[in-house]
Amino acid sequence: MHKNAKSSLHSRVLIVKKHLEEDVPVSDLADFFEVSKSLIYRWIRRYHQEGLNGLRDRK
Repeated sequence: MHKNAKSSLHSRVLIVKKHLEEDVPVSDLADFFEVSKSLIYRWIRRYHQEGLNGLRDRK
């Protein structure tokens, strides 16, 4: 998967940081990145629980 794919680690970090640091609404991020709001909330929750490791691919 390339680094700019919708669900790459790079994109996940970018999405979570834009929400937490720049206060961009989840709905705006979901529309822009073409991913579901529930997926973004999952990434935010995992980031809070595990830090950057929470955003890595899971098997």
